[in-house]
Amino acid sequence: MKPSTDRHQIQSIRWRNDIDNEPVEWSPARLLILIVLLIVALAV
Repeated sequence: MKPSTDRHQIQSIRWRNDIDNEPVEWSPARLLILIVLLIVALAV
């Protein structure tokens, strides 16, 4: 049971590192999604 937990932690750490290493790819996508959601919310 412990190895699987460690593996899961490693995957989550890797995932966070990928996000931290590529902020240029993540930020615009999130901003775009937020803008679209705001437009939809205001349109309704």
